[in-house]
Amino acid sequence: MIRKTLFFTLLFVLVYGASAFALTQQGGLTIVSTPELKTMLDKKEPLLLVNPLAPLNYGVAHIPGSINIPLSLLDSELPKKASSKEQKVVFYCLGPK
Repeated sequence: MIRKTLFFTLLFVLVYGASAFALTQQGGLTIVSTPELKTMLDKKEPLLLVNPLAPLNYGVAHIPGSINIPLSLLDSELPKKASSKEQKVVFYCLGPK
């Protein structure tokens, strides 16, 4: 379920140019702009920053402090990495070109 939702959201993000999105506590999604994500990181907000692309892409470039959970492993690995169900999880990808 998480993987299907994430897939369609990533598709939306790539098509419409947003660079990240966050899962809310209720399981909904919120689009996060690049400046909003930078503010969250500058304020050191408690969040789990996830790059769901292939490990090769992650190895080339990623945001410091982020983790790589490929889309194919998301359902099994995300629950292991999130500290609680209340933790904000932000997914990012290549962003607009």
